[in-house]
Amino acid sequence: MKKLYVISVIALMFSVHAGSSMESVDEFLSQLQTDLSATNLNVNVELAKIETLWPNEPVAYFSCMQLAVKAASKHRPVSDIPSVQSNLFSSLIAKQIPRKSSLVAASCYNFKVKAIFSLMDPPGIFKDTQNLTEIAGFLGEIRENVIPDYQNQGAKMPGSEILIKAGVFKAGDLKDPALSKAYEKVVEKNRRDIEMNKLQSELFQADSMMTFLLINKVMVLPPAFPERDEFLQNCSKLGRLTGDEQKKIGYTSGK
Repeated sequence: MKKLYVISVIALMFSVHAGSSMESVDEFLSQLQTDLSATNLNVNVELAKIETLWPNEPVAYFSCMQLAVKAASKHRPVSDIPSVQSNLFSSLIAKQIPRKSSLVAASCYNFKVKAIFSLMDPPGIFKDTQNLTEIAGFLGEIRENVIPDYQNQGAKMPGSEILIKAGVFKAGDLKDPALSKAYEKVVEKNRRDIEMNKLQSELFQADSMMTFLLINKVMVLPPAFPERDEFLQNCSKLGRLTGDEQKKIGYTSGK
């Protein structure tokens, strides 16, 4: 039941934001679920199918990538799993979050971050400094879009003061065109505020998860390797790391 519910939610997001029919989305996601549960799973084949969703259906793309990442351990032959995971990571990290709307961006961040985070175990791909540098870049993108000290906006009953002023109970009863226009403006602003609340919440969680991943994976790298200082400097700059975070990864600015 939970799996079907998840499919339906993704399908709804897909259809609302991409203009696709609910039926076609359901069919795609249901077939993908079936394919990913196959005994002789070839994730690379499924990845090629998922790539056809980009860039027109970003929410569906990232949600399907999360499903593919979770299924990667079932890929056959087993010896190819590390390269499969590397392919999944490369595809994921290369896709920038679209800003069609705050709600679309929030959903994309949610699925992309969880998909990348799921690749932590086994940890093979995050022993690669280039991949960690990519993670730092993604973290920097997340932090660039965070509004400092953000406070949730919006109201449960937007425009209620206008209805009270007009002496009516619902917007359809407003007779004055000016009040109707004012009501619509308030409701629209409230909709944008609610969507921004969702985006900032997802960004906060994404920041926490990607910071944890980056710092922990950098900390377990060998204490000395070629171009280590340059690598740490790049991670600090791209990831917009704080002074404390820089210390944790062993980077001293101005060194």
